[in-house]
Amino acid sequence: MANFVANTIVLGDAPTAEQDVCYAIVGYKNDIPTSTYSGQAEDSTYPFANCLDYRDNTQYSPAASSGSVQIIISKQSLFTVDYFGLALHNGFSAGLTGKVEMQSTTSGSYEEIATFTPYGTNKTICEYFGSKEAYKFRITLNFTSKLFVGAMYLGKAWNLGRQPDIGLKPASLNNVDEVVGFDDNSGQFTIGRVETVGFDTDATFSLIPMVGTNGIRSNWPNFQTHCKLSRPFFFKWSVSNNDNTFGQYRNPSSMPDMTYTTSFHGQVKIQMRGRD
Repeated sequence: MANFVANTIVLGDAPTAEQDVCYAIVGYKNDIPTSTYSGQAEDSTYPFANCLDYRDNTQYSPAASSGSVQIIISKQSLFTVDYFGLALHNGFSAGLTGKVEMQSTTSGSYEEIATFTPYGTNKTICEYFGSKEAYKFRITLNFTSKLFVGAMYLGKAWNLGRQPDIGLKPASLNNVDEVVGFDDNSGQFTIGRVETVGFDTDATFSLIPMVGTNGIRSNWPNFQTHCKLSRPFFFKWSVSNNDNTFGQYRNPSSMPDMTYTTSFHGQVKIQMRGRD
C-alpha cells in the first residue's frame, strides 16, 4: 500500500482485509472434495460428486423438484475457509436462495456467515466472508423448481490485497461469443448463429508481496499447477461487488512468467475465460 509521507512514497505490504474492503481474490482451493459431506439428497442421475469434478458438462441436482437441502461439510480437524463459490447453475430460474453457516466449536450451534442469491441467469456466485475456522460448515440451498449446479467450492482464497492495475478487462463487459455464418440450402441467404465461447477477464496486479500467507511464493506455484491441470477457479476483482468470473486460465500451457516490480513485490496476471 502506498503511504504518503511529505513528498515521499513508501511502498509497504499489501493491505489486509481489515484495512481495505476493495481487493481481489482468486478462489482455486476447494475443501469439499477432501471433506466428509452429507445431506446433499442427490438425484441419482445427477450425484453431488458431479459439482466437484472440475468439469463443465456435469451437474449436481437434488432429488426434490422444489424445497431445500442442507449439505454438511466436515473434517476431523479444524479447517479454515473464507469464500464460497457456485457456478454453471440454473439458480435464477429455479428461485435459488441460500446461506453458508459454521458450527460453533463451543456451543455446537450453527452461525450464519454468508447469504447468496443469483442476480441473473447463469451468473457466477462468489461470496467472500473472511477467515472462519470450524470442524463443520453447512450449506443450505432453497429452490422452487428443479435445481442444477455445475460447480461448488468452499475454501481458502488467495487474497491479493488490492484491486487490479489500471487496464482491467472485466468479464461482464467482454463477451467473446462468436458469430458463425453459413448459407441456407438454396444458397440465397447467409445466416448467422452465435457460438457460445464465454467471457474474458484480464487483470494485472503489480505490487503483490513475494512472501507471506498471501504472497506470491506461497500461492503462485500451487495456482499454476491447478491451472495447468485444466481446473477452473473463481475470480472476484473486488470483494465489494458482484463482478465474478468462473473459468480457466486462458492459455495454461504458457502462463506468464513471474516478475519482480520492487525488491519485495511481484506482478501477478490473471488471464481467464469462463462465465461471468
